[in-house]
Amino acid sequence: MRRVASGVPGLVIAIAGAAGSLLADPPEGPVGIAAEAAMAVSQPHTYGTSDETALYVGGAAFSANRPNVAVNEDGAGSAVFVGAGSNSVAWAPVNLPQGSVITGLDFYYFDADATTDLNAVLYEFPSSGGASGITGLASSGSAGFGSSTIDLGPPWTVNNSLNAYSIFVFYNSAPTSNLKWRGVKIRYKLQVSPGPATATFTDVPTTHAFFKFVEALAAAGITGGYPDGRFGVNDPVTRGQMAVFLATALGLHWN
Repeated sequence: MRRVASGVPGLVIAIAGAAGSLLADPPEGPVGIAAEAAMAVSQPHTYGTSDETALYVGGAAFSANRPNVAVNEDGAGSAVFVGAGSNSVAWAPVNLPQGSVITGLDFYYFDADATTDLNAVLYEFPSSGGASGITGLASSGSAGFGSSTIDLGPPWTVNNSLNAYSIFVFYNSAPTSNLKWRGVKIRYKLQVSPGPATATFTDVPTTHAFFKFVEALAAAGITGGYPDGRFGVNDPVTRGQMAVFLATALGLHWN
């Protein structure tokens, strides 16, 4: 991870990975009307911790973030900057599951500009202020459609309780039709939360092999254990109990 001065006193932007550039001016976090626009990109719902899945943010989800610049669709499925502004910057909200780990980024673009690259950077905005560049990518400069990819090491854990997340696409010059983008794919995996400092159930202490898994079920409201304070870690599960576990975990309903 490298850290660079943002140009604003007291604010340092941190970015993991070597690819991509940072905005010349740090982006403003999603507030006010922009926060409402966060619903424009739906949160994906996946299950399991082994497979990598992805949230795709298409060009149509992006909004301009600088004066005198707009984002249009080029008629062929790509987003392009238009206007007379000196900086071409667009952003889109990113909604990932709480506690998931971001594993990588894929950027799909059109680059026919020999001197300027199109950049995509995923930012984290803490509620306390400031911004951190999680990772970024740049177009290749080769004429035509292309893609860039980067894997994070180590992965970045999502904390929606304390942060907001947005993807920014930009280049630090006036709009040109030679630079466009189709979208950005944020890759991630789910994970089981670490266990708390104290145990919820008397028969599943912090040293138990199943401790964090049982605690995750309890914290999610999937199980409440027995009235005597036990989870019943070694008890058999009835079909009725299984129905409660699965229906609650998956949020199932009848209509």
